[in-house]
Amino acid sequence: MIENIEAIEKALHLKSGALKEAIESTDAVAVELPELEIFKKEDYTARIENLKTTFQKQGQDFLVAEAKEKFGLTFEGKKIDKLVEELQKKTLAEAKIEPEAKVKTLTEDLEKLRGNLAEKDAQISQIENTYKGREKQRTINDLILSKIGDTAIPKEDVLVIFKSKYEVDIEDNKPVFKQNGEVLKHASTLNPLTADEVLASFLPTYAKPVQGGAGAGDSAGNHKAGSIDAFIKEMKDAGINAGSEKFNAEMQKRIADKTLKV
Repeated sequence: MIENIEAIEKALHLKSGALKEAIESTDAVAVELPELEIFKKEDYTARIENLKTTFQKQGQDFLVAEAKEKFGLTFEGKKIDKLVEELQKKTLAEAKIEPEAKVKTLTEDLEKLRGNLAEKDAQISQIENTYKGREKQRTINDLILSKIGDTAIPKEDVLVIFKSKYEVDIEDNKPVFKQNGEVLKHASTLNPLTADEVLASFLPTYAKPVQGGAGAGDSAGNHKAGSIDAFIKEMKDAGINAGSEKFNAEMQKRIADKTLKV
């Protein structure tokens, strides 16, 4: 007699008592068996563990694939660790977007301010240089005019002619006279010529003639073509001021062309 018939019936998924009834029957009996796969216990346990692992991996792959699509991630593989790593990178990158945009805007504004400041500095420097240049020319003009005595033509005209012949600059608070870029120097001492020394050789040509002297007859011809008086009058009639850049340029041109005698 089989003692564990009930256990066998349970294991074979048979109706309770079906196996016992068949064994005890004197007639031929067919026991209906369901379709089963029979495993040893250790094989069954191993099978279950492997199935768990497979299902876990499939579930993990599905979750990773879904998360990649949801968060717009692109990376190789379907590991949870990689998913977490990529999510952290994405979160940090997105967190920096706004601050970086603000920094960029502030940097651009700062560069614009620096550019505006540099432009203003250049304008101020230009104004300062222009002012200094005018002050220097005024100092030179005042110096030359103060040393011009009585002349046959206005002192201002003599000044214009003088400056067309000589380059005058101020160096170390002293006037320096040049011609063709070379400083005029005393032949013996090689010291730079003073204003008095330069003017001593220049002014006699324009000295006022003695009344009744031989020079008196020149007064009528002072305005003849090619004379400095005629040139000054021509420029004045044309609205060009003596000493202006245009005035000096035209004077230099005519002197070079030998159509103006000074």
